[in-house]
Amino acid sequence: MKITTIELRSIFLAAVFAITAGLNPVMADDAAMFEFNDKTYEASDLPEVLQRLLHDAELKLHQNKTALVDEALVVMEIDKRAAASGKTGEDIAADLFSADPPSDEAVTAFYEEHKARINQPLDAIKPQIVQLLVQQEQAKKQQAFLTELKEKNGFKLLLEPPKAPEIELDVSGFPFKGPEDAKVVLVEFADYQCPHCKRAGEVLKKVADQFKDELKIVFMDYPINRSGISRKIAEGAACAAEQDKFWEYHDLAFSDQRALKDDSAPKFAEQLGLDNSAFTACLASDKPAAHVQRGEEQGKRLGVNSTPTLFLNGRKLDVDNLEEDLPQAIQQALTAAN
Repeated sequence: MKITTIELRSIFLAAVFAITAGLNPVMADDAAMFEFNDKTYEASDLPEVLQRLLHDAELKLHQNKTALVDEALVVMEIDKRAAASGKTGEDIAADLFSADPPSDEAVTAFYEEHKARINQPLDAIKPQIVQLLVQQEQAKKQQAFLTELKEKNGFKLLLEPPKAPEIELDVSGFPFKGPEDAKVVLVEFADYQCPHCKRAGEVLKKVADQFKDELKIVFMDYPINRSGISRKIAEGAACAAEQDKFWEYHDLAFSDQRALKDDSAPKFAEQLGLDNSAFTACLASDKPAAHVQRGEEQGKRLGVNSTPTLFLNGRKLDVDNLEEDLPQAIQQALTAAN
């Protein structure tokens, strides 16, 4: 059954107001959760990993609310334009968001870019590619419309995101950039084979330069790639650190990410001019594996389940745009610390 724009408006607004009115937008750090054996428990009384899971649930709720607000804005504006023009909401939406089918060149280019993952001949998959490209173009138009709508009408989101629980992190013995006694500490859990970690690393380089006298950035290995290669690279990084070449090794490994192999660590050591016999002896010892495991254990204790995961002064960072949002979060932390 086709749903009209009026019905959509009712559905979206009802969902927004029901969620907002019926649930607390943010659970306070000292909010009582339950009683057990005559004791009242707050969120901070839970084990750290459960505090993180609770925060993730609250964050998901906040994201759902925000998405529903965006939907409500679009539906209300379409409804308004339909009433003013005498057109139906469906006609207004079609005028705003319709997209022409992509050219054959665009379809072929998309296929060639993703051929390895598609694993089907172009003729067999072409209709699905056309549909996907049309949907992508429609989504771009919808996002542009929403952005313009907010800018022209003084939109301000009043829903506060949940505050991540503050967790104890032992950063001693892990490689870092910046002042050792900095008031603001950014901890990164990362995997050398993770493409998102590579992109995040570029952002972290920028903030390291921007806040070089005030920010400490700590790297912890969290090798989650099933190939096992990330772990070997991480152990090599621990041995490079013994010769004060951790960050050079770190950057080299990420720059060569697509070509990483089981035997890449000794090759990186050679490229960096490290003492080969000392590096080989280090790899053969228990020290690098113990170092990597120590980072992993902290990550598991904190509920880390993906990379990169960032903690700023003990609170997990949940940001939409790392390049834009991370410097703001660091500045806020510096202001609070001072």
